[in-house]
Amino acid sequence: FGGFADDAKLDGGYLALSLAGLVVLAGFLRMRRWSWVVLMAWTGISLAIVLINYFYGEPNFAVMAADTVIVFALNQSDVLRLYGIRMDQA
Repeated sequence: FGGFADDAKLDGGYLALSLAGLVVLAGFLRMRRWSWVVLMAWTGISLAIVLINYFYGEPNFAVMAADTVIVFALNQSDVLRLYGIRMDQA
């Protein structure tokens, strides 16, 4: 029941996440510190969901691998310095 309303809510949710993703992408390309933090949090939540699915549902190895690569890439010392997360010199 209420199929159209449920679809509209789901589409609205996807639209909101897509717009949030575009805002984070714009901040990331402009090298804003907050965008690094948001992207790490977003990736961490995604990785947690994928790990829950791995143990209790159907695993999605492609998303798990992509999240792992993103986390490793964002935690490189040069990237941390560029975004102002790490303040020490090389």
